[in-house]
Amino acid sequence: MISSCFGLPLRTGASIIAIINSIASICYILYYLWEYNVSYEAPVENKIFLGIQHDSFSQATDEVFLNYITLVFMLVGFTSLFASFGLKQATLNNAVHKIYLWLLISCVQFGTAVTIEIVVLLKHTNFVEHNIPGFFLCFVLIDAALVYQILVVQSFYKEEKLVEVNNYNRLRSDLTSQIENDEGEFQNVDL
Repeated sequence: MISSCFGLPLRTGASIIAIINSIASICYILYYLWEYNVSYEAPVENKIFLGIQHDSFSQATDEVFLNYITLVFMLVGFTSLFASFGLKQATLNNAVHKIYLWLLISCVQFGTAVTIEIVVLLKHTNFVEHNIPGFFLCFVLIDAALVYQILVVQSFYKEEKLVEVNNYNRLRSDLTSQIENDEGEFQNVDL
């Protein structure tokens, strides 16, 4: 567990992470919104070689499939944006469940990033072999940034969870002592 984020308190670090991830999620959503509106129609030269009936069926299938894939990616962006807003709200007040949601989504994003990196390295070997240092550096930087974000927010989560548990224990002890002191008042009350 780390105690600060580049010298800043964990609450400030988690707030900065929430803002950066919100901006990234908005850019992600806008990109896929633009992608959704782009036409994937085949060039005219390619239509000459394809049969007319096959071409219309293939084009309709491709368009529907790409539209659904784009919508799925937009929903991932909206989910990430929702979690980032929740993390920002959790930095303003004690809302541990919103931090936990952000951690869950970020761990899934990290797993997806590692899976994509493995697929790129294994399936596209002829493209990667010319750019091995660049790819390796890019993958290491992306993974390091994601892991550091997760560590900062996880430390913030543990800190906030400790505050929540302490508040609960203090409230419980206060109520218990108040009930013990005023025991005569509560004897006629049906629970």
